Amino acid sequence: SEGIEVVKGFSAFNIKITEAGLNKAIASGSSKETILLVLKEIGLKEKGFVIIASEDLKEAKPSPEIFLKTAERLGLKPIECLVFEDSLPGIEAAKRAGMKEFGCNPKSFKKDGKLWDVHMLGMSRIGDN
Repeated sequence: SEGIEVVKGFSAFNIKITEAGLNKAIASGSSKETILLVLKEIGLKEKGFVIIASEDLKEAKPSPEIFLKTAERLGLKPIECLVFEDSLPGIEAAKRAGMKEFGCNPKSFKKDGKLWDVHMLGMSRIGDN
């Protein structure tokens, strides 16, 4: 998958949460077409994921709309959701939605030269347990 960098440990993590029977979603500001192309490129199928894409939204992140719609589609309360996010606007959106958020890309969490308040989690550690 040239040009697409998968977070280290994601594949093993995805298998574990699937085996555990947990609900999964992809909530992205990208179009559904782009999301499906990326899933195909990294060897995942659309099946098993609730997908919320740009065409489902009126507001972009940091609005919590994307995550609130995702929770609703999953049939969960926001407090029951974990968000794995790779951008500051996404972290802010998750917090505003009342969800627990984990950062997956420490390079993107600097603002004005300072590291933002983000819970960092290495998916490779989760995938190995």
